[in-house]
Amino acid sequence: MSKFCILRIKKLKTDQNISSCLAHHLRTRETPNADPDRVKKNWYYPANETQQANLSSLENRQKIHRQALAIYRRELPEKIRKNAVRAVEFMMTVSPEVAQKKDFDTGKFLGACNAWVRKKFGTENVFFTAVHRDETTPHVSALILPKDENGKLNARKFFGGREKMQALQDEFYQEVGKPFGLERGVKGSRAKHQTVKKFYAKLDETKKELEKYNVLNFSAEKLRKLASAKAYAEEQERQNQTKNKPKRQQKSDAWER
Repeated sequence: MSKFCILRIKKLKTDQNISSCLAHHLRTRETPNADPDRVKKNWYYPANETQQANLSSLENRQKIHRQALAIYRRELPEKIRKNAVRAVEFMMTVSPEVAQKKDFDTGKFLGACNAWVRKKFGTENVFFTAVHRDETTPHVSALILPKDENGKLNARKFFGGREKMQALQDEFYQEVGKPFGLERGVKGSRAKHQTVKKFYAKLDETKKELEKYNVLNFSAEKLRKLASAKAYAEEQERQNQTKNKPKRQQKSDAWER
């Protein structure tokens, strides 16, 4: 059984990137991989108690969106390079098999993820956090401003190059994953995270083919679950196959393991 702690990051270079990211996390736009009936089980920062108690309200979630953007704009330094990374998105979770175990304290693990990212980059630089429980596997997403000790945006200091990314993965494993009995992913793995948009585009193509030949009559939800499990299994297989292969430089602005 896979029992990995998982950390992925994505660099965001424009205000539009950041706003779109918030819209996804707050479900203020269509989110096929999330269950709208379970959005009320999520937790968000900077939501206040009233907003948190009524997450079923789209209006409330839109307000949280605006609040997060306001914090982001307030904390931005005055001078910003044209090509600077303005924010970095973190996604922290565990293997699906682990999250489904009754004896695994998912809530405590997600709390440890939240505490780690705030300790690592400074609470003042975390302008949005989401604990998602409306998807198949619960996870934490956080958006941070990558500011250095001089208050300047400096993503390269934290995430520039393969060695720094591997060191970050090591730290996350040692401080968050290991205490929960989890394992670190394969170092140097070339397995790539598939974006949600591409995943569902391929899924729709598969569904159309099945309907064309009238092979199966699955609902979209059942098909998504099957495809998700298959994609995860294939990713683990790729990791195993690349364990002993030469490492290659990956682009640092992609989702990295």
